[in-house]
Amino acid sequence: TRLGSTLVAYWVADDQVFIWVVSPGGSLRATRVDVRQSKLLELIRSTTPFADSDRSAPADQRIAAVTTRGAASIAVQASTSRAWRELYDLLIKPVRDALPRSQGALLTIIPHGPLSALAFAGLQDERGRYLLESFTLHYAPAGAALQFTEARRRPAARQGQILVVADPVPPTLSTL
Repeated sequence: TRLGSTLVAYWVADDQVFIWVVSPGGSLRATRVDVRQSKLLELIRSTTPFADSDRSAPADQRIAAVTTRGAASIAVQASTSRAWRELYDLLIKPVRDALPRSQGALLTIIPHGPLSALAFAGLQDERGRYLLESFTLHYAPAGAALQFTEARRRPAARQGQILVVADPVPPTLSTL
């Protein structure tokens, strides 16, 4: 690719996460991880310092409250390194051998669903190294968006191979 980036795309289903890794040369690696979406949400929430307004942090995690200019109080909780490690094990470790070996290589992360709220840079491996210490991270909302980031289009931009990622099960429509 023109960015020289390895693309790491995620798709979150109810009980699995699908992960695709596309190297700059075009090789593809796909895998899936069995994990419930509710577990992912729980882990991601525990990495954020601010407690949700509809739930309060457990007493052992709450460290303070921040008062805003409008005199509202926001609970602040300590994020646990256990959650960062567990998320690394779920989201990076299964495809680690497909990622570049060179220090500082560019990864383009394409998160889906609840993963959009996750700061991938903070994921920690078994040695306690942050993902950002090994890779330069770049985010994209979708792989298709990358075609619009090029300054000028090449004449053959619509020819060649294509990778299509889609939800295998269509969503249920509301009858409201």
